[in-house]
Amino acid sequence: MTGHAYFRNLGQCSRKAPICLGCADAIRELEAQLAYITSEGYVAALDRMRARAEKAEARAAELERELKVYLAHIASCRDLPGQPKAREREAEARVAELLEAIRRQA
Repeated sequence: MTGHAYFRNLGQCSRKAPICLGCADAIRELEAQLAYITSEGYVAALDRMRARAEKAEARAAELERELKVYLAHIASCRDLPGQPKAREREAEARVAELLEAIRRQA
């Protein structure tokens, strides 16, 4: 193991041996990480990220529902003879927009 001291008659770091500088540094680093993770700022940042993720998921679900409506509209336009192609193209363009928005949300 690197970073450990070897103490004469005691061997490497153990309960019997004094703590070496490598272990002391590792302990200080772990304590600092624990303090950061449990700090209010870190927890608040996690809460903000969680809220943004939930909002993005809700928006993606909303866009998918809207997409289904437009796909149904396109299908109904194709079923009716003599419907203007402009409405069908308009609905297809909106579907493409919705698909792009869903991709951006993911």
